[in-house]
This record gives sequence, C-alpha cells and structure tokens, in this order.
Amino acid sequence: MTIDFGPVYSIFESQRSGEAFTYYRGIAEDGDPRGFGAYVPVEALSSKRFTSSALTTMMHRYVLERQSGLFGLYVGDEAQGDVHMFGEGHVR
Repeated sequence: MTIDFGPVYSIFESQRSGEAFTYYRGIAEDGDPRGFGAYVPVEALSSKRFTSSALTTMMHRYVLERQSGLFGLYVGDEAQGDVHMFGEGHVR
C-alpha cells in the first residue's frame, strides 16, 4: 500500500494524561489495507463514535472542511485551541 502523508491537520495535548497527539491528512492508494487500521468513508465519519470527545470534534471538523476544500491546522488541547486556516485545496 502506498501512503502519501500530507500536511499536519491537528496538534493537541491531553490535559489529563499529558500526552501529545499529532494527526496528518494523507492519501492511501493501491495495495492491501489490512494492518493499517479501519477505513471509513468520509460521509460516514459524522455518525461514528470515537474514543474521545476531542477525536469526535476533529473528525466532524474534517468532514466539514473536506466539503469546502479548505483545511485548517488545529493547535491546542482537547478542550480549546485555535484553527489556523490555509488556502490549500483538499486531499482526496
């Protein structure tokens, strides 16, 4: 499987655990996806349950930003932060 990692999408720290999380946008093409995680169509992300409210919020933001084709970079913690918008088009 070929995975092309794009720009950073979200950087946040958990106030509870002190762990830092970094998420990237990317494209996965060709090959066998087994072992790389669960693949969910973008259209289905809004109805999925995630392990934390921070991840749920990020996925909902991704769905909206993908529809518009304008993505931002979230920097903060799991409760609050800033989204820095860029004029870049969307990743498939």
